[in-house]
Amino acid sequence: MARNSRKKQAIINVLRAASEPMTAQQILDKVTMKNAIKDARHISIILRGMTNVKKRLATAYSITNSYRVNTYYLDDEGAEV
Repeated sequence: MARNSRKKQAIINVLRAASEPMTAQQILDKVTMKNAIKDARHISIILRGMTNVKKRLATAYSITNSYRVNTYYLDDEGAEV
């Protein structure tokens, strides 16, 4: 079994169910393996090596300013673990 394969599969299931790209924090809120995944940074590290998971920059807004965040989505072909 590949390293982090259950974590990767849980993240892919969340991305498949999503209709639009999600940030790492949004994925963390919906993933089922909360005891194995520590934080949003951990998700972005796991996603770094996955095929067919694409990343793009988006703008997030807070009350006082706007900032850049990475959003993740599955490519049309699906994702391989």
